[in-house]
Amino acid sequence: MSLLYVFAATKTEADAVLRAADGKARVCGNGGLKAPIGPNEVLIVTTGMGPRRARARAHDLLAKAQPEAVIVTGSCGSLTETLDEDCVVTYTACLSADATRSAPCSTVLADAMIRRLQSESLRCAPVVGVTTERIATTTQEKLALARSGASVVDMESYEVISAATQRGIASAVIRVVTDSLDRELPDFNRAVNPNGEVNPWAMLRIVVGSPILMAKLVGINRRAMATLTRALKTVLGADWTEPQPACEGGAGT
Repeated sequence: MSLLYVFAATKTEADAVLRAADGKARVCGNGGLKAPIGPNEVLIVTTGMGPRRARARAHDLLAKAQPEAVIVTGSCGSLTETLDEDCVVTYTACLSADATRSAPCSTVLADAMIRRLQSESLRCAPVVGVTTERIATTTQEKLALARSGASVVDMESYEVISAATQRGIASAVIRVVTDSLDRELPDFNRAVNPNGEVNPWAMLRIVVGSPILMAKLVGINRRAMATLTRALKTVLGADWTEPQPACEGGAGT
């Protein structure tokens, strides 16, 4: 049985992993949830939103243990017209927030994920992702990020992949697109502080201020998380007992 660490930013994203395990999980001393999925033992780690919290949680956990693989999961935003909502993506590499550093993912893991997803007829694509400190809410912001060479954006992947790479642990990213290039979002940044903590009162004001848009976003997110659960059950249920090479290259290249 292989030990896999799966990092997710929010409870909603972590719940997608938990559903892939059919809800069979137990609390661990390190604050994560451990669950069997197929032949693997999966530690589900909720980091909180943003690169700072992802960096702290990844370095803390990976300094104490050496899992067979590290996987980052959750939602992402599309930076290109070719990636629609509900599409599953795997990363070939992650760029830092300023796009000056990159952390390559294991091509073996990424390729194996794509093959398994395709075998289940799930729409999927290999991409380069970029991690930012802010939520990209407008098409203009997304197009600016696309100039880095990335096709999707998230707020945690680079930090976790970088931490795994530094320790020679094979790593990969599997996410689902929840907002397309042309989908405008409320300014959620007003409700999230630099440490990734959500101010519930500020979030409530955003919800009350855009009730129709928020209802639509909730429906999109619900469908996307169902797709992610299906994808994770397929990927995390794979037999990872065969030796997997660590990420090629190194962080900060």
